[in-house]
Amino acid sequence: MYRRLAFICLAFTLIVWLLWNARASYISVFVSTLIIFGFHKNRFKLYLLVFLVSIVAFIMVIRIPLFQELLRLEAGLSHRDFLWEAALNIIKQNPFFGLGPDSYMDSKFFYMSSSLGKNTLGLSNVTAHNLFLFRCAELGIGAGVILIAYWFTITYYFFKHEPMVRNSDLYYIYLGCGVTYIGLIFKLFFESSGNIVPLIFVAVVFRISQLVKSQQEMNITKLDLNPKSSFDR
Repeated sequence: MYRRLAFICLAFTLIVWLLWNARASYISVFVSTLIIFGFHKNRFKLYLLVFLVSIVAFIMVIRIPLFQELLRLEAGLSHRDFLWEAALNIIKQNPFFGLGPDSYMDSKFFYMSSSLGKNTLGLSNVTAHNLFLFRCAELGIGAGVILIAYWFTITYYFFKHEPMVRNSDLYYIYLGCGVTYIGLIFKLFFESSGNIVPLIFVAVVFRISQLVKSQQEMNITKLDLNPKSSFDR
């Protein structure tokens, strides 16, 4: 049942990904796939398969116009280079405290050295499209350090408790939520928007690990209360 539920969640994610057509999501799904393959006993064969599929996909992208339109290759970085340039210039001039909350979108034009960026990005509600640079630009380098530390802590927690959860019925949900969250971290280096979905994945990872830990402690307690083995009986 849990495997089917995990598969349904993955299928839903892929459908949303294809409908939304966000290129940053491609990176998220690719990273999550690589990590989840790393837990498989035949991971070398799976990585080889990913390598071969990547080569075929690359050839299809450069040869077939439909895939070029799907990936919007003509858009390049979608002007992210200008947004990143502005964020980096803000960080250089305001490294400790940044410009302040909600200041990047209205101030970014003054920190772009390229006139193309100023002419193309006419909307003031465009963020840095990189959550790390975005936080550093508005709140200072310290905020970026805290953000990286937060990502690292959750990732470390997931890998540390994975062996403990491995024999649990909830293992596949734990694995799916964990690798999806890590994939979303990579996505945030190309987007600035955050939502509650990553927090739900983190909550599920924490809850499952705590449930498994409690069950193991309960089993140990039962053994302590009833030390007689079946042989003694």
